[in-house]
Amino acid sequence: MKKVSHVIFLLTLILASFSTINAQDEGTTYGLFIAVDDYSGEAWTPLKNPVKDTKAIVSVLNEKYKFDKILTLYNEAATRKGILDRLDEIEIELEANDKLLIFYSGHGIEVKGEGYWVPYATVGKNPSELISNSKIKNTATKTKCQHVLLMVDAYFGGAAFKSSDLYIRNEGAEDYYEVIQGLISRQALISGSSEPVADTNGDNSIFTKYVLKFLERNENQYISTSELFELIKYPIAANSPTIPEFGHIQGTGHEGGQFIFVLKNYVEPVEEVVYKKLIPKVDCSQLMVEIEEGQTVTFTETDKRLHALSSEPDVDYQWFEGINPLIINSPILEITKSGEYTVVITDKYKCSKAATVNVTVVYKDVYINIIEGSNVEFVQQGILTAKTNMPSASIMWRFNNFIIGTGLTLNVQEEGIYTINLKASNGQTIASASTKVTIKQRTYTAQIGDDVERLARKFYNDESKKILIINANPSILENNGELKIGEEIFIPRLEEETAASKVKIGAIIDLSPLSAPGIYQNGILTDISVQVFKNMNMETSVEFMPLNKVKSGVYNGLFTVAQPLAKTPIEELSFYFSEPLYKILNVFFVKVDSEINYTKDKDLKSKRVAVTKGVSIKELDALAAKRIVNLVPALTLEIAFQMLEKGEVDMVAAPQEVGLITLQNMTTVETKNFKMLEKEVGTEDLFLVVSKNHPHAEEIIKKFNKTFLELQNSGAIDELINTHLDKYQKP
Repeated sequence: MKKVSHVIFLLTLILASFSTINAQDEGTTYGLFIAVDDYSGEAWTPLKNPVKDTKAIVSVLNEKYKFDKILTLYNEAATRKGILDRLDEIEIELEANDKLLIFYSGHGIEVKGEGYWVPYATVGKNPSELISNSKIKNTATKTKCQHVLLMVDAYFGGAAFKSSDLYIRNEGAEDYYEVIQGLISRQALISGSSEPVADTNGDNSIFTKYVLKFLERNENQYISTSELFELIKYPIAANSPTIPEFGHIQGTGHEGGQFIFVLKNYVEPVEEVVYKKLIPKVDCSQLMVEIEEGQTVTFTETDKRLHALSSEPDVDYQWFEGINPLIINSPILEITKSGEYTVVITDKYKCSKAATVNVTVVYKDVYINIIEGSNVEFVQQGILTAKTNMPSASIMWRFNNFIIGTGLTLNVQEEGIYTINLKASNGQTIASASTKVTIKQRTYTAQIGDDVERLARKFYNDESKKILIINANPSILENNGELKIGEEIFIPRLEEETAASKVKIGAIIDLSPLSAPGIYQNGILTDISVQVFKNMNMETSVEFMPLNKVKSGVYNGLFTVAQPLAKTPIEELSFYFSEPLYKILNVFFVKVDSEINYTKDKDLKSKRVAVTKGVSIKELDALAAKRIVNLVPALTLEIAFQMLEKGEVDMVAAPQEVGLITLQNMTTVETKNFKMLEKEVGTEDLFLVVSKNHPHAEEIIKKFNKTFLELQNSGAIDELINTHLDKYQKP
């Protein structure tokens, strides 16, 4: 530890004295802060927090961190011209060793794959009134400064931004800050929402709240952007419907460096100074790579190739599709679908360089049509039918931007615009069609011999339903229940006809025994949900995905319902929650010879705790926010226990039943090598949810809760749970 503190002390001296020893090496740290909340007009609603939030960020950075020049553009100053003028100045004025932070809070929007910020005094949604993300990208490309960081509490995306796990993490190396300081960076840290999402008391947006919290609490001399991201991502994901993202700005010269926040008045105890130069130990500047086809390429056929050109002959090649590695060590990559592709080359000195290309595969002459046409009228309800010459592609029907179907046919009961999209395997929309549906009420013209009972039998196959016809037609009562020949009678739709008869359940994968494919009835909570819907006379299908995809899927309509989810105040804004289905007890697992004695929070100081990626335990998130524990995401719970076995983490946090059964079923580790700590982390209820965007959301959740409580009161739910638990008892 002494050696590390020597280096940090030295870096303190270097960074604090650059302005006098060699100002050219240090450069200037700039901040441009843009916030708009005073919107007007029908297109853009006023916001509450952006200016207040941004002023708070400016205040903490100005008081605590090293910023030489700060420029703010709030409301009237943040017009389109005002923002563009400042960006143009940045492109010209900043020098090679400077650092730049751009912070934006306000409305954002995506139009045809391009992201835009909404400046002050914007009336409509015409791109000519907005600030395109491409303009921000151009500024990051043209400026000569060493580091550019965008922090965006609004939409930022499209081709300009690529969220990625490919960044240099602080794993304790002495030269960590030297390395990322010496490499050029062009990155963005974004909230993941189209506008600032306020916290429950409205004081700040969720994004700003946690950025402020960890910048204010930080006492370390340096905090890199990735370190800040690791601190904020868990509490933001746990307390909002969105997930923050961190990545590079595509095609701007990013080399792997990072913007570093440097404390102004950091004082390290005086010790022996070890002088080091603030550059990487190995000069990798001669190693270069580019993709022969350029940074963007369009292929008109699926069988095409990318060619990596290296400045050195003897290098290893690693290709990535998005962030997923491909098993190819070759300068040539065969392309079959659209997406972002990256090649990383590594030489014998372990120097690495990367190049990225955006590939679009154009599908010629692909179509999808709605057979009924662009305008259609149904009586009470009807079926839309689509026809395509590419039936193998993914199909999605949307109503009010909510996914309501995935096949070639769609049952329609409401008026409005319906759109069908044909999507390639990477999510690219390759064809679409829309139709306007008008719903006409069902009527019948009374004839000789008709009476209300006969109409009830004719339309409902149930004479007792005649009261529905009588209530819908006051004239019948006026005529003492008699029908007039030639009279037009309104035949209302049964309540049961308004709800979907099929339910698609989004379920969390790898949460045995609660929810997982392949185990008994796919898990306790999956079985409960299926049985409840079965008693509601509704067919079900189940699809398993990671937690984040399940939440986004049900919100957008990919699933009718999702389970099991925990309840938070923020998520209650987006979802209707069922009655509690199950209560879990979260606990810590450690190695059997561990000396950890957990009786109070401070006993966990500096402990590395593995948690399954995407799972949030509120008590643990609070400890991480206080920097008491370090959370280490693991792809699965099995991997978390393997990390514990190898000593890569100190503890694993998981629901009690899930952890015990996972250990019982693992073949790579032995159950006897682990123990469960006595003190619990906390308890949590799990629920089934329906998106508030669903056209029948309230009806579905109301009927589900009624049926669930009936089964619970009858003892059927307890019997089902016990049956599952018996399956996992050791003989």
